[in-house]
Amino acid sequence: MTNSPSHRVVIQKSLSRFEEALTRKDMSELSALFEDECYWRDYVVFTWDMIVFEGVNEIEDMPSARLVDTVPTQFFANRTKEVNGVVQGSFVFYTCVRSVA
Repeated sequence: MTNSPSHRVVIQKSLSRFEEALTRKDMSELSALFEDECYWRDYVVFTWDMIVFEGVNEIEDMPSARLVDTVPTQFFANRTKEVNGVVQGSFVFYTCVRSVA
């Protein structure tokens, strides 16, 4: 099922917690949103490079170093889908430089 309203709600709840942690610069709360084995793909938003961060420690370190320069806000779910029982989705957000989709 694609773009289900219930899937969008699930994604939006996670994005809201994510945005709140970034706004408060609470890297402990941010880390709690990720599993032990996790990845963050940054496509020129926070690092001005295409890079993959692996694991909670790398993920925790990156935004704390870049929040002042980027000021990410207004995260909202875009497209959602369910694959093998896992809800996946894309999202849009804004930085002090531009919107990102």
